[in-house]
Amino acid sequence: MPAGAPREVGLDRALIAAYGHDDRVCAYAGLHALMDLSNGQALSKTGAVVLCDKEEIGSVGASGMESSFFENTVAELIDLQAKSARDIDVRRALERSQMLSADVCAASDPHFPDADSIGNEAKLDGGPCAIKYTGAATKSGASDARAEFVAEIRRTMDDAKVEWQMGELGRAEKGGGGTISKFMARFGMDVLDFGTPLLNMHAPWEIASKHDCYHTMKAYRAFFAR
Repeated sequence: MPAGAPREVGLDRALIAAYGHDDRVCAYAGLHALMDLSNGQALSKTGAVVLCDKEEIGSVGASGMESSFFENTVAELIDLQAKSARDIDVRRALERSQMLSADVCAASDPHFPDADSIGNEAKLDGGPCAIKYTGAATKSGASDARAEFVAEIRRTMDDAKVEWQMGELGRAEKGGGGTISKFMARFGMDVLDFGTPLLNMHAPWEIASKHDCYHTMKAYRAFFAR
């Protein structure tokens, strides 16, 4: 880990350079959004922020999304309410749920334009980025959001005056990447990747826009308040 605290970047101090923006920048925004609503606004449905570990190495282990901890938690909640958490009840609850996979996306780097899918790249200061499909090497290991759910999220963000953008994780034949969305989509759950663009992702110092960080939190708050 590099020594040094996060620092402002740019003549107008509009950017933040820090270690580990991926994925603390989205985790903080999600938790902040839920806590904001719980302090004064009742949610129409149960809201949750799931903070998981090991995403970069395959979401393995007891704290990764390949484990059953989230399913078990849902089962416990149903059991407390109904006194009988049948397997079909847990399956139905998960299938009827909706999720934003709060992970960062790669912002366009003018030094390496060959890595971008031209016209589909996310840009700093463009707001959080919605990614319909993920995957590497022509979409291997991908999650692909349902078009109708994407339309719902677009409408939610526009109604909440969130500044956001659509993008991809880079040119398909150049690499790409994945998130935890595929592990939740296996339940039949609607999942869309939606997070903050980063410059220098996975480098010791990653760069995010203050504007994008704020609108990421605003986007998650709008999602919870639907």
